[in-house]
Amino acid sequence: MSQARHTFHWRPGDPGGDMRLSLPLERRLEPLLEDRTSTALEIVLHGCATLRDWLTEVGSNEDHALGALLGTALDPLHRVHGWRGPVALWLRTIDRAVGQAGSFRTPLREILVEELGLWLGGVEGTSGLPQGAPGPAVWTGEPLDPGVRLPDRERCIEALLPEIEPGEVLVVPGFSETVALAIERLADEGLAPVVILGEGGPNLGGRQMVRRLQHTGLSMRLVYDVALPHELTQADRVWMGTEAIGPASMVALKGTSGWLAEARRRQIPTTVLATSDKLMPGARLELPAWAASESYLLWDGPAEGLTVDSQFYEHTPLDGQALLATEWGLRTPAQLALQALRTDS
Repeated sequence: MSQARHTFHWRPGDPGGDMRLSLPLERRLEPLLEDRTSTALEIVLHGCATLRDWLTEVGSNEDHALGALLGTALDPLHRVHGWRGPVALWLRTIDRAVGQAGSFRTPLREILVEELGLWLGGVEGTSGLPQGAPGPAVWTGEPLDPGVRLPDRERCIEALLPEIEPGEVLVVPGFSETVALAIERLADEGLAPVVILGEGGPNLGGRQMVRRLQHTGLSMRLVYDVALPHELTQADRVWMGTEAIGPASMVALKGTSGWLAEARRRQIPTTVLATSDKLMPGARLELPAWAASESYLLWDGPAEGLTVDSQFYEHTPLDGQALLATEWGLRTPAQLALQALRTDS
């Protein structure tokens, strides 16, 4: 992945001993390398559980041997899913734990198990917090530091709720777990929005969204992506998610830039619902290489000599004043980056 290729810190050495007796980590991670439908959160949780289970089986080994095996197994995972903010953040944390193992004065295996436990603590909600209490501690991004690894996606709707009127028309392009949670909250509050969904590119995220929201009984309509600019004529607001956020752009479905410009021209409120883990470490956004190489996404068995441009994601520019609905309330991209207090290598 050119300059952004993720590298792990390890020293060459013989994996040795009981590590050879365990099912190789790369074999265990193969289903994730082929996964094209799971959310970034699901990839991180599955990867954490897989890695933790493997670590409990490999036993006590030298740090350099463990680091070598991690590098071999996790680098392919970064090439496939590392363009997604939460996955990149998780892998960077594992990388730092390997690279800083000597400074912890604790075996690398124990460090990793503890850090994975923090990720597998899941999504921290607010139900146990008293009224007006401050939110969870902000994590610095360093291994073993305190703070929530996986922000609560349900909290992104809180800042938007006061402005929503009953029966509003929402335009949503494709699938987003965070947007789905927000719409479910609107349904629970009796606000009964009308939801217009784009088809969501070749992965048909619009259908996935319909299946997810069908239990709410809301009025929904599924349209072609190309029809979204026309649907804005009746929209009260636009909600969308993203896989990754940078300082001036985000990763979104191809074509998003065009119809978002039309939404701005019509002065339709447009909000990206995204937790802070969607911020890309190092602020460098990339598109998934597999989407550009898997031509069947656009045409399975194309005509001879035809070039098939199957990449269905794009870098969508973010206006400096664009608002993101986050677990901390409404923030501009710059405000979110500052509040996250992440350190970079």
